[in-house]
Amino acid sequence: LGPIAEYAGIIPVAERAMASSNYSCSEGKRLAAKLLPDAAFELLLEAALLCPDNLCVWSDLLLVIRPADAVALLPRVEALEALAENGPWQGGRELSLGRPVRPSADRE
Repeated sequence: LGPIAEYAGIIPVAERAMASSNYSCSEGKRLAAKLLPDAAFELLLEAALLCPDNLCVWSDLLLVIRPADAVALLPRVEALEALAENGPWQGGRELSLGRPVRPSADRE
C-alpha cells in the first residue's frame, strides 16, 4: 500500500495494534472465529474490545455481523457513549483527541 496507506493512517493504526500487549490475544480470537463460525461474532467482538486498533478484527466483524447482532450491541454502544461523555474523550466520539494528525496530500 505504501504512501497511500501512510496518508490514510492505516500504517500508524497497525503499528499501534501490534504494539499493544493484547494484540496476540486479539489475533488468536480472530483466528478462532474462522474455525468456529457459530461463535464468530462473540469472539470477534471480544477481540475488538481487547485491541481496538486491530483493523483485521473489525474487517472480519463486518463480514459476520447480522442485523440481530447489531440490535444486541445497542445497549453496549449506549453504555460506551455514556462513558465517553465523562471520560477522556469528553463529548463523545473525538477519536483524534491527543493524537498526531498528518495532513493529506490531497488538496480537496
